[in-house]
Amino acid sequence: MTQNYSLERSPIANISLASKELFHSNFLAWAFNTYPTTLNAILDCAGLSARSSDESVEVTREEQNLDLVVRIGGSRLVVIENKLKSLPYSEQLRRYEEKAGKLDSGREDPEFVLLTLTSDDCDRIPLSLGRWECVDYGTLTKSLLDYIPDNADAYHREIVRDYAQFVGELVRIANDESRHVWNRAGSKIDGEALPAWLTKHKLHDLFGKRQGQIVAAKVYEEVTRNFANTVHWQHSPKDVGSHQITIYSGFTNSQPLVGVFYALGGLPCPAVDEAPPVGVGFQVQGDQFRSYVEWPKPGRLAQKPVGRDLPSKTAAIAWDLFCDERCPESFWTPKQKSGAEKQNADSGKTKSRYKEQCRFGAPFQYRYRPLSKGGDTRVALNALAETLAERTIALLNDLKRIESLLQEHQSNYLA
Repeated sequence: MTQNYSLERSPIANISLASKELFHSNFLAWAFNTYPTTLNAILDCAGLSARSSDESVEVTREEQNLDLVVRIGGSRLVVIENKLKSLPYSEQLRRYEEKAGKLDSGREDPEFVLLTLTSDDCDRIPLSLGRWECVDYGTLTKSLLDYIPDNADAYHREIVRDYAQFVGELVRIANDESRHVWNRAGSKIDGEALPAWLTKHKLHDLFGKRQGQIVAAKVYEEVTRNFANTVHWQHSPKDVGSHQITIYSGFTNSQPLVGVFYALGGLPCPAVDEAPPVGVGFQVQGDQFRSYVEWPKPGRLAQKPVGRDLPSKTAAIAWDLFCDERCPESFWTPKQKSGAEKQNADSGKTKSRYKEQCRFGAPFQYRYRPLSKGGDTRVALNALAETLAERTIALLNDLKRIESLLQEHQSNYLA
């Protein structure tokens, strides 16, 4: 890639804005269909057998909701799944395999290729890839240029070259050291600033989303060593059964988010048929390290409690738990206020700016500690993942106490 490469001036980079992640699948489908020799670029990177020069190539998009389905000659079938913006989880890959099995019964068993942005992503995926071969975009696009035939249209050759440079720039930014520092400030990332073009077109979410997934994957790996049979990857809390754990990530309010949720047993949401269980956990977003209680479907606990100046019974139950001297410190230090002290620059004195308790509606009640300590505002992803994993394991060892306390406090509001 040339040093003066400009995302803003690149035709391919700007065209990609129309469909973003879908654009990459569409571009590869065009390349493979137009110049079948380029298919060997991805087959070679994946360690699969090359296509023979006399074999036909047909590439379809979104067949059975699969990103790319490639038919080679009369027998081979290759499924390519594009994960430029996210890491897959085992249930996804199993669904893709099931869908691939419904394609062409007369062909050989499908071969599977998983496309990720960087080579590190293949190592971060918190599951066994099984039948899938992992290929990163940086390696693929460099190889793509080598497989364009000599008689290719000059314009097409320049398009592929621009595309390779565009992807190379995304990979460079993703691999930059500053991406390994937790993004506490939305589109303004610590360390090297994102190119203005990316922020202007809201592509910074690509890197923020990846940060959440990187931390979540490391936490998942550590927690599964101790609780392997109860841990799920990227499940919604409402889809987790009693005594099960989910480790998840997301990107909201221009910030990455990572969380851990443990579904308690014996605490169903009242007046809600087949409601998912109440749970506790941790969540990190921005500069907040949150301890929370979540009622996925709070039912009548969403009502305002009698005699309490709180918006819901769930808020009252959580308040009582956070203030209970018996509350395990692995979850929350009893009676500790939520938030952090702020320095008054004029007087040099410390001024308290606390919120007693925070919430996202009735279902989600939390208190938080500041993520950064003192003047140090840079939090490395590895250090954050290590802290979150340690806190999670400590919490899981105190669950009986937390469950007993929550049951006691919730019973006070069921009359």
